[in-house]
Amino acid sequence: MTDRDMRRTDRARSEAFARRLAAEAPWGMLVTASPDGTPYAVPVSPVIEGNAIYFHGAKDTGRKLRNIDANPRVSMVFVGPSEVVEPEFSVNYASAVFEGRALRLADETERMHGFWLIASRWCPSQGPAVRADYMKTFGAAADVWRIDIEHISAKSRGTPES
Repeated sequence: MTDRDMRRTDRARSEAFARRLAAEAPWGMLVTASPDGTPYAVPVSPVIEGNAIYFHGAKDTGRKLRNIDANPRVSMVFVGPSEVVEPEFSVNYASAVFEGRALRLADETERMHGFWLIASRWCPSQGPAVRADYMKTFGAAADVWRIDIEHISAKSRGTPES
């Protein structure tokens, strides 16, 4: 068994399932490690475009930034609704894990593209002009990262594939 083998293969789900779950999840949990290997997980507001995940954070500060700068290998975890099934001593759930390398975007065009995707997903009721004005006013205060996805896995219990 490798570190990516799933013990309960009957619960494995497709990449399409993982992407749907991620698109519907209320947040993602970014998992990083410090230079000494100390794990750190923090909720973020990500958006996926193709084989990239974009997320943002405060500019030039924070544990997230320090960890990624030291070790760009990260995971993003998404969890769907769950339900405890007491008579079975179990839980119905759905989860997806995206693994890859994170890069803080330095190219202003790509950084603003990522910021636009994030703003569009999380603030859809704000029209394009309002989002553009917000980004112009506050965009310089945020870093935007891109995770280049290298591996995706998903599993569920009590949740159909489609």
